[in-house]
Amino acid sequence: MRCLARVGLLTLALLAACRSGSTSAAPGQTARRSPLSLAALRTTDGGLALDNLQGQIDGEERLGRYALLTTTQLAGISELVAMRGQFLGRIGDYERSDALAAQLVVDAPNDGGAYLARAKAGATFHRFADALADLDRAERLGARPGAIVNLRAAIYQATGRYDEALAIRLPAAQQRPDIRTLGALASLRSERGEVDEAERLFSEAQYHYRDVSPFPVVWLYFQQGLMWMREGRLERARELFEAAHARLPAYAAAQGHLAEVLAAQGGVHGAPGAAR
Repeated sequence: MRCLARVGLLTLALLAACRSGSTSAAPGQTARRSPLSLAALRTTDGGLALDNLQGQIDGEERLGRYALLTTTQLAGISELVAMRGQFLGRIGDYERSDALAAQLVVDAPNDGGAYLARAKAGATFHRFADALADLDRAERLGARPGAIVNLRAAIYQATGRYDEALAIRLPAAQQRPDIRTLGALASLRSERGEVDEAERLFSEAQYHYRDVSPFPVVWLYFQQGLMWMREGRLERARELFEAAHARLPAYAAAQGHLAEVLAAQGGVHGAPGAAR
């Protein structure tokens, strides 16, 4: 379970491309109820969102058959393939993303974006020392500072360096409260054992989202569900896994954990396919 949580956390670097905005609420206010209903927080149909993701991948690959793609475009393909793997549970997508990123460094050894792409792929496979070294190289070569800092925080969290991760996550959530920064801070608070504060942040994060993609929302509910599953609050975990499943039925990790919770409860709530 912990490995799944870490892979999901590292996928935050991919979800950062989703537009988000903040409401007038501040992170320090009282937490609100989570999960929000589909009516209260409208997002694109999960199947359509996956079709759109596939269309993005196909479009970039089709372009690559007729033109020489830039390092940024190739890194984008690597990220999109990894995102598809994250939600559909395809190890083959992770492996392909890893291979694409590795080739980027060979083809563009002086481009910081290539090392950033390889760091993301390496972190997914828990090659954390190598990923941190690639981030240092990416930083020296002028890659995007925000992406570097975000991934570094994720690696610190995944390796138990919680104080260092907090030094990055807390200012980001205070300065730019959105579903990604608040969700990342919530996940970190959860792993530090600060469950009440994590629950507040998970719940608040929903109100700082102004896009329609379901991906950041289902990631948020899944991470929140994992926390309550670890705490033995199976009914609460079920509610959150069901919410993630409802928005993105093909989300493999949510399917699997929902089935696990239902089995632990004796199957009294039905099968994952019947989740609300």
